[in-house]
Amino acid sequence: ACTQMRMTPDEAIKGVTLNAARALNKKNVGNIAVGMQADIVLFDVPGYRYIPYNFGQNHVAHVIKKGRIVHSAS
Repeated sequence: ACTQMRMTPDEAIKGVTLNAARALNKKNVGNIAVGMQADIVLFDVPGYRYIPYNFGQNHVAHVIKKGRIVHSAS
């Protein structure tokens, strides 16, 4: 999305999280807030703007599913 469609990192991330959840009428996913299901991927990068321009490498540090760590790279 960023390299081919000129979307900003902010737009691309919202497109695959909050806006995708809204499009599927999912009210408990897609956002980090109290009461939401904690499905989160944490990346080992200097900032979120780094992710779309440095693909081809696995930057995932931790994966959290329903509030529990299910994968840790360390």
